[in-house]
Amino acid sequence: MAKRDKTWNWLLLFGSISGLLASSLLAKRGTLVLGEEHLLGWVYGLPESFRLFFLAVTLLGSAWVFAIVLILLLLKERFDIGLRVMIAGLAAYAIAGMAKQLIARPRPGELVSDVLQRELLVWGYGFPSAHTALATALAITLGAYLPKKRKYIIALWIGIVAVSRLYLGVHAPLDIVGGFCIGLLVSTCVLIILPPHKAVRGIRLVKTRKQA
Repeated sequence: MAKRDKTWNWLLLFGSISGLLASSLLAKRGTLVLGEEHLLGWVYGLPESFRLFFLAVTLLGSAWVFAIVLILLLLKERFDIGLRVMIAGLAAYAIAGMAKQLIARPRPGELVSDVLQRELLVWGYGFPSAHTALATALAITLGAYLPKKRKYIIALWIGIVAVSRLYLGVHAPLDIVGGFCIGLLVSTCVLIILPPHKAVRGIRLVKTRKQA
């Protein structure tokens, strides 16, 4: 079982790198490609009444939720998980930031005339989606500790953040793909380098008793 998991992780690593390179090359064109406009228009065209909902769920890919997760793990004394989450989250955010500057792809509002941003405090380049990258990194890293019957939370977390970025008009579909590949890349690296120990309750600070 361990050998199969290791092989699967290496396949995910190779796939995430390939996906990131391919999406970056396409995004470098600076235009919408491969039916992006149609998919963006479909999601963006959902009723305006969904706006508050998506503004709320998009926070699941924000630095605020990242900080809250780390604080909760610290309070629970789950330093082993906290270390993995911190590494994955910071790496995802850093790589996404560097990729934005390298690719310099505009946001949908500059590529499609009838798309307006529904989230106001957003600026800079579009590719890749840092929210999707962070949500993916957090979901997969934390998901390694979930029981099998709750693994669906990983896909739900990533999916709902991805859809929210399209609906809010701040990212195009290819931006989402790039962000997902970054999140998958860093979380897989963490799982390979620091495989989770589910039988261990975590690294706890233990007070030593004074010798009499």
